[in-house]
Amino acid sequence: YESTRRAVLAVTGQKVLLETNPVLSRSIRVRNPYVDPMSLIQVELLRRKRAGDTTDALQRAIAATINVERDSQKGIIIGRRGEMLKKVGMQSRQEIERLLDTKVFLELFVRVRKDWSESPRMLKEFGYE
Repeated sequence: YESTRRAVLAVTGQKVLLETNPVLSRSIRVRNPYVDPMSLIQVELLRRKRAGDTTDALQRAIAATINVERDSQKGIIIGRRGEMLKKVGMQSRQEIERLLDTKVFLELFVRVRKDWSESPRMLKEFGYE
């Protein structure tokens, strides 16, 4: 988490994460109960990089997971015919492209992790300490 945070700050030229996006920053601070916005964890990207994949597409790929605590929340995030997830993905991708000043491919996953917000281990895994 810390190395990713430093890299994002270096790329964006910011002193604080999301200093140019107060709405998202506030959302993260109050820990939206349905979506963990900080769960843009790039697990698949890191796995591929560690496996030695150096393709140009990989350099601009981001895999993100939205963690929810209940199946009903998963349905809310995905929405009817996937429309809500598509909207969230499109807006997130545009913001990431704006911050990084390059085109990116954003792959989103929604995962149910029961009671993750009450688990010290999971909170630490997601970068909350």
